[in-house]
Amino acid sequence: MLDLSPPKLLNKTSLPFRNARDCKAWLVGLPMTDVPHAHTIMVEAIDSLNLTELPGYERLKILELTRDKVAFLQESLVGTFASKPLPLPHLTLIAWQNAAALWEGMERGYRTCLRAAANEDAETAKYFALIAERCLSYTGLQIRNYSFVYKEAPARLTQNLHSLFHFAEKRGVAHVPVKDSIDGHRGVASPAQTYIRALLLNAAEPSMLHANQLAAVDDLLKKWAGKVVISRIPPENEAAALRCTDLIGDKGLCIPCGPPVQTETLIYLDLKSLSNSLRRRIRKLAKGVPWSELSLPPSFAHVAVSQLLAHIHRQWCEALVDETSEPPARGECDVVNGFEAFYQALTGHPFEAPRQTEDFSSLAADQMAVFGKVIQRSAAVLSNNAAPLGETWKLESAPSSVVQFRRPLASKIAVSLQQMIGYRQAGESGLKLAIVRGMRDQQDAGLLVDTVPLTRHFEAVILRVKDMAFSPGLRLRSSPAATVELLLAPGFFQPGRVMEVRADDIQMYRLTGVSQRGPNFDWVTCQPL
Repeated sequence: MLDLSPPKLLNKTSLPFRNARDCKAWLVGLPMTDVPHAHTIMVEAIDSLNLTELPGYERLKILELTRDKVAFLQESLVGTFASKPLPLPHLTLIAWQNAAALWEGMERGYRTCLRAAANEDAETAKYFALIAERCLSYTGLQIRNYSFVYKEAPARLTQNLHSLFHFAEKRGVAHVPVKDSIDGHRGVASPAQTYIRALLLNAAEPSMLHANQLAAVDDLLKKWAGKVVISRIPPENEAAALRCTDLIGDKGLCIPCGPPVQTETLIYLDLKSLSNSLRRRIRKLAKGVPWSELSLPPSFAHVAVSQLLAHIHRQWCEALVDETSEPPARGECDVVNGFEAFYQALTGHPFEAPRQTEDFSSLAADQMAVFGKVIQRSAAVLSNNAAPLGETWKLESAPSSVVQFRRPLASKIAVSLQQMIGYRQAGESGLKLAIVRGMRDQQDAGLLVDTVPLTRHFEAVILRVKDMAFSPGLRLRSSPAATVELLLAPGFFQPGRVMEVRADDIQMYRLTGVSQRGPNFDWVTCQPL
């Protein structure tokens, strides 16, 4: 049920303007070159506006005037917290909270306008569809703001989203197009399209997406939300491309369980047309067609296009397999992060840099000429500070394809998407590696971390590039004879660079390519010399 109860409004507040004309002049004076300062001023002004008694139409005009500045300030601020390693530092968390406050303030302002329109304010009621679209838009932006930091949005926001759409339906404005120069496709959007966009963005499993991927999906939905048909009568298309939701519930989209049924509050989204558009582009990309020729938004220039399109098609248009349906392997694991910690966990001693006085390239050339390989000499060592062995995390589940951990609140390891971590279950020896594919911050319950385990065998090695210090790394086994794969810390890779690799002996390799990159590793290919 949509809450349209009247707020407590005051005749006198600290609001720096009382009408649209004065607001326009006030906006000109905002210090937009100082984003944090301007953002604080805007949050305070919107909060004051929401406490001030004003005619409904005047309030609406003021909110419409602020939208461009609000959008600019929020976009400028989002880079300070979006997709940053968790947990967020204190100042970064404050920036996120300030962004959340401004989105919430805008939604509250438009909801006050909606209340005026619903109460027969004739002038405001002319813009019923526009106000409903704005309320849905700012509710969706609040949900997206949680996704940027991998937090689960409060159920009340999804409930508000459903209630607003249901209200727009009852008033007959759900499919009325309105001007939206900021978030509309070609400057136009409808309440239904904005609602669909928010639902599908949240259904794209944002816990597995970086901020630039989330932004690309959002831009795509601005164009393609109109391809989705909302109906209370279950379509007869293939079930995999069908999603549903309950307008009186607090959940997002789900796949219908069993034969679809028809009820007053259950709605269906027919995603068949959307599925066809995605599959057509995935096929063209596989044939080598550039993404720029596929009518995708410019934001796709910053993502792996084929991978992202396949991901959202899987989330929206396929019958999903529950990867954690196997009996959970609960317990505890030692978790380590970083190559010095990987090295110590594998070898049983801290990483130590060999003392090397010879020029490695000339020495290696001489030994290759005589022995056919480079021989490692005994040498004194210079000990670095021993890397910590890691922390104890809870193992939530461990099917073959996904290993899920719960990172404790006291953990010192910051976690990012695509980060490589090492782990060892109680009673085991050696070390396993996994790459983080998703995160969900569950507040007091800790951070839930989904990882994809690395099935290849690997060994600890010592690496050196000429004129650089020795570093720990990993060498993958079972590679083709002509190709060697290494896991290195970021910053070492350059095509053609020669690298010395020490294990039982010394080998020289020429780096040739990068297979995968994460925030704390490069997975590179190389050829033996």
